[in-house]
Amino acid sequence: IRVDDRIASTLTLALNLQMHSTVAVARRSAARHEALGDADVEFVDVDLANLNGSPMARNADDLIGLRTTRDVQVGDPLTDANCELMPLVEKGDQVTVFVKARHIRLSTAGEAQRDGRAGDVIEVRNLRSDRIIRGTVIGKGIVRVVVPQPETAVAHETALAQ
Repeated sequence: IRVDDRIASTLTLALNLQMHSTVAVARRSAARHEALGDADVEFVDVDLANLNGSPMARNADDLIGLRTTRDVQVGDPLTDANCELMPLVEKGDQVTVFVKARHIRLSTAGEAQRDGRAGDVIEVRNLRSDRIIRGTVIGKGIVRVVVPQPETAVAHETALAQ
């Protein structure tokens, strides 16, 4: 406590700090890897200090593509400890592999070697050649492989001159 800009006394306080927010909680029990939708959740005000993890959904739009990573019971808050975004490609899925190189675009069938979400780089077994290739997941069942372009003579000469 200050009086006339001088400390007159000190005081120790015990605080119980609460921070509340609206988060999604399970309206019904859900098994591991079960997709969640509007009918499966309700939004309630909870103390964030009591959550195990970070909230995964604060409104209905956040539920799109969400699934459980373990069994969830009625009333459980949906957090990164028990939910995740669904992969666009799952291990063992047959996928379409698009190959892009300079002026050529090809597609072939492949088999995903692991799960992948948008932007993940995964290995895919080419079903025609049986070779493993790496590509980026760009959509549901779609993987893109970009073949590096060889340097042109002009670009090479420019790089050498610098």
